[in-house]
Amino acid sequence: MKVAIIDFDGTLFPKDTIPFMMDFWIKDGQNKWRYRKIMALIYPYYLLYKLSMGNKAIKEKFRTYSFKTFNRLFDGFSEQEIYAFFHRAGLAIRKELRPSMVQEIKRLQADGYKTVLLSGAYRELLKASVYDLNFYSILGSTLKFDKDGIFDAINGLTMIEGRHKVSIVGDHFSLSENDWLDAYAYGDSITDAQLLSKVGHPVMVAPDPLLIEMGLRMQWKNLPS
Repeated sequence: MKVAIIDFDGTLFPKDTIPFMMDFWIKDGQNKWRYRKIMALIYPYYLLYKLSMGNKAIKEKFRTYSFKTFNRLFDGFSEQEIYAFFHRAGLAIRKELRPSMVQEIKRLQADGYKTVLLSGAYRELLKASVYDLNFYSILGSTLKFDKDGIFDAINGLTMIEGRHKVSIVGDHFSLSENDWLDAYAYGDSITDAQLLSKVGHPVMVAPDPLLIEMGLRMQWKNLPS
């Protein structure tokens, strides 16, 4: 099975999803009080993240914390309300996808690769963002709703983290060692390093400083932006 595994934040989408979604929340006319409350919770951790100079462990923890905190914006919302919001946000994101990666995806598909989008972002948001790119599979964080279709932010999230990406791919696809050697993976962050190390064709996309350092040692390809 020929697979190409593609990260979203910073790779296919040049920005980070959470800041983009926070801005879109206001542009979409959503509750400003909720926005201010969540921003107050996230901002101290954002400063710590900036001061960490890209430390892998802190970067992973910040992304996990900020995502779970952002999730609280939807507490008490219905499934229909949340997915409608994701659809509107996804259409806005689609306009900003990295053109070089869009072309790369089309090249991989023409070469017979099954393209897999793998991200910690919400799966329904990812689907809305790449609706026309013909991904074979989209793996992202998922929301769970109660029997009345209402979201509970405390217990309603199944999240994908970067350090688990190899095992997640392994759980979804039966890949032999030869399949892994033939596989492509695309990422921008040091948190993607484990997955990039696993495949035969690792490709960095606008990499952060720690990933550049590792990629130079490993002689990984760097896709021009």
